[in-house]
Amino acid sequence: MHFAYSAGGGVHIEPRYRQFPQLTRTQVIWGETLSAIMWFWILWRFWHDSEAVLGHFPYPDPSQWTDEELGIPPDDED
Repeated sequence: MHFAYSAGGGVHIEPRYRQFPQLTRTQVIWGETLSAIMWFWILWRFWHDSEAVLGHFPYPDPSQWTDEELGIPPDDED
């Protein structure tokens, strides 16, 4: 990594144009840990309370719908 000293005397890290940032091992571990916790929570909640996503009512049976409900005109209409 290339460091340059800025006018204020502090360390200035050169920008990396169109390149991924260099991550430390700690940043990678934190990212993986938080990601795992997030997905665990999402899947746990979906498994134990799937009605929050899918709804808590029976899904309608489309074969029981009438032509009028579907907006289909009668056969004898020209």
